[in-house]
Amino acid sequence: MAIYEKQKMGKEWYKQRKVSYIWSLVLSCILFLQSFTNRGYTGNVVQLDFKLMIIMTFVFLTMLNISLMIHNRKVDRSVSELDMKGYTWKSNIIAVAIGIVFAFVMIFFTIFYIMSGI
Repeated sequence: MAIYEKQKMGKEWYKQRKVSYIWSLVLSCILFLQSFTNRGYTGNVVQLDFKLMIIMTFVFLTMLNISLMIHNRKVDRSVSELDMKGYTWKSNIIAVAIGIVFAFVMIFFTIFYIMSGI
């Protein structure tokens, strides 16, 4: 699959890989720093609600699969490397925008869920 994408995308494949590594590094640093900020805290702030976690996991996995389907369709339908020019930049901008909207929706859904006591 990676070889196929590399042939179809050309230079954009390398850009996409670099951006992927950078996002992984940023996320790793955030999680690492978060582990140190909660180091001496022993109180239990949040109790797990498995119904809410299952709903969030389902929505997250659905969004992930949809994004992968869109990516695969874009790569499959491209005829030359020129079709993929700027793809990494555009896809990252769209992903950040959708991520922000998704975060607000999930925050409001969680607040509504907690307040309604479902």
